[in-house]
Amino acid sequence: MFHSWIARYKRRRLERQAIRVLHSFDDRRLTDIGTFRDSIELFVAERARDGQP
Repeated sequence: MFHSWIARYKRRRLERQAIRVLHSFDDRRLTDIGTFRDSIELFVAERARDGQP
């Protein structure tokens, strides 16, 4: 029971960390990785759902 809660917490924490890092990128770098400033959260959520790094 606690393992699934801990795993969700760790995954969410990594997602928030990735969002913070991506927000620090400039627009050109974001375009290079395939996203825009307005859709960073969606970009991270899609990658997390698909299991991509």
